[in-house]
Amino acid sequence: MKLLVIGNCQARPLSRIMCNGGNFEPLEPIILHLAKSEQKAEHEAAMDQADLILTQLTSDHFQAPHLVASRVRDRHPGRVLIWPNLFYAGQQPFLRYLTHPEYGRVLGPLDSYHDLRMIADWRAERGLGGAPVSDPAVLAASVHANSLASLREREAGCDVVASDLIEAHHAERLLFYTFNHPVRWLLDQLAARLAGLLGDRLGIPVALHPLPATFEPLNQFTPPVTGLPDPPQPPYHGIEVELGPNGAIRPGPRTTYTPEELRSRFFECYDHLGQVMTARVAALRTTPPAPFDTDWLAN
Repeated sequence: MKLLVIGNCQARPLSRIMCNGGNFEPLEPIILHLAKSEQKAEHEAAMDQADLILTQLTSDHFQAPHLVASRVRDRHPGRVLIWPNLFYAGQQPFLRYLTHPEYGRVLGPLDSYHDLRMIADWRAERGLGGAPVSDPAVLAASVHANSLASLREREAGCDVVASDLIEAHHAERLLFYTFNHPVRWLLDQLAARLAGLLGDRLGIPVALHPLPATFEPLNQFTPPVTGLPDPPQPPYHGIEVELGPNGAIRPGPRTTYTPEELRSRFFECYDHLGQVMTARVAALRTTPPAPFDTDWLAN
C-alpha cells in the first residue's frame, strides 16, 4: 500500500517512521511550507496515487487551497487521517522568530531563532535599557499553559493527539529542540497512534520497526532548554553567519557554539543590525508571540 504524508518539516521523518515496518511504500512527502497553488495538479496526482494519506492539520485559509486538510479528506473519503503540527513553546519559552516589516526575517547563529533573554542582556550591556523585572519562571509557566491550550484547540480537528504526551512528560524529558522541531521520541509516539488507527481501519496490525537511535531528524538547531532537571548540555548546534553590507546577515554552514561563543556571536549580529534592534525594534514581530515580548525587546 502506498502512503503519502503531507506536512511541514515533520512530514519526512514521520513518513520514514511509518514506512520502516514494511507495511507501506512511501510516496514523496508533500511539504506544506514549500507548496504553491500552481502545484495543484502535481499534488493531486500524488494523492490519487496514494492508498492512504496522512495530512497535517492546516488552516482553512492555507496558501495552497488544494492542501487544506479538510478539503483533502473530503476529496479522498476513507483514505485520510489528520495529524497535528507538533508545536509547543514550553521548553524554550523565550525562543522566537523575529520579523521586521522592512528588513524581513532576522537571522543569527541559531538561524531564525532568537532568545529574548539574550536580546535583553545585549540591550542592557549596550545601555539601551534595564533588565525586565518579571520573574522568568512565571513567564515560562504562562508560555507552557498557553502553548498547550493552543495545541489542544488545534487537535480538535485531528484524528490523533499529542498534547497529553507533552503534558505528562514536559517537565522530565526533552520533547522539543525548538518550538516546531520535536524530538524523535515524540514523532515515534505520534506514529504509533497513527499506526493503531490505520490498523483498525485495515484490519491488520501495522508494524513499526525501530529506526537507529542515531536518527534524530530535527536537531539541526539546539538552543538552551528551560525547566528540565537534566537539560541537554552545550555545545549548541547552529550555523556560521556572515555579516554583510547594510545590516545583512547571511547563513553559512552548520557549526557548534559554547555558551560564551553563542552569546558573543548574537551580540555581534545585534550590533550589526543597527536600527532594526534599536530605533526600529518596536516594529519587530515575534513568533510565537507572548504578551511579555515587548518588555524584553524594548524595555
